[in-house]
Formats: sequence, structure tokens, C-alpha cells
Amino acid sequence: MQECVRQGALAQYLKSANIIHCPSDTRYKRPVGQGFSYGSYSGITGFDGQPWTIVTQAKILSRRAHLQHPAERILWMEENDPRGENWGTWVIALAGTPANDFAGSTFLDSPAVFHGASSTFSWADGHSSSRRWLNAATIKYAGDSDPSGSKYGSAPSEALTRQDISFVKHAYVSKDNP
Repeated sequence: MQECVRQGALAQYLKSANIIHCPSDTRYKRPVGQGFSYGSYSGITGFDGQPWTIVTQAKILSRRAHLQHPAERILWMEENDPRGENWGTWVIALAGTPANDFAGSTFLDSPAVFHGASSTFSWADGHSSSRRWLNAATIKYAGDSDPSGSKYGSAPSEALTRQDISFVKHAYVSKDNP
């Protein structure tokens, strides 16, 4: 995994490939195929809410130029995907429109709780922050590390994660939330 990071488009900006691994994430100790994951962070799906594709730095920068409120838009977040190595992106099931406050949105990929009941985020303006999850259903979902992947397809509802999904859906980049 470290070799992949060193060959990546952002490698020139990294002091160490270890930046993608949180020391509190112990999944790297598990055997491959049994919940192993070296990377703790995943990029928000396609950065603009579109299907993930590999893009050049110039394209990312041009997308950022069109981003509204970059200090309020997540680029990377800590996730707990126990199915194996993180698949490279993090996505929510964004529903509705800005007019109805994205009603019906739910988690699809899981946030992480490697720091008690919180996750770490990187934002489009370059700052990072931590968020303590407030809803018990989010914390339980995020803490599920069963490598069978049984948690997927059974994300808690918006009603059970109201405060947490509200935070994420407003910070999630999409065509309707640039």
C-alpha cells in the first residue's frame, strides 16, 4: 500500500506514505482477507459526487475552483470498511435536493470511530478537523468491524442518525451541493 501512495499523484506533497494510516486504526494487524486495511482515509466519491475516476491535478484544481464554500466541503475522511482494503472512495446515499434539505439521506459507507466516538476529516480548503459522532446508531455502525461485510446494506436510517447525517450531507460534495 505504501508503494501505491508513493506513486500517486499527491506523493510529491507527502512527507510520508504513512499519512493514509491512522495509528489508532489497528486493522493493519489483521490478516489479509480478514479485515486487513492499511489505509484509514478515503476520498469523497469522485470529489464532485460523480463516479470516481482518476483525474489529473489540473482537473482537481479546476473542480476546486468551482467549489462553493471549500472550508465546508469534505475531501477525505476516516472510514471503517472491514471488508478489506478501503476501496478508495467514501460515499453516502444522498437523497432529496437542497430545497428539501437532502431529506432521506443515509450513510452507505461507514465512518470510523478509531478515536473514541469520532472521525477525522480533511476539507477542500486544506484544513483538517475531528468530529465527535452524536447519535448512538452512527457510533454502533461505525464501530462494526465484522470482516464479513454484514453491516453493508443495513445502514441506520436518517431518523436514527439525524444529527450525524445532517453534518455529513451538508459537507458532502455533489452536483447539488458544490
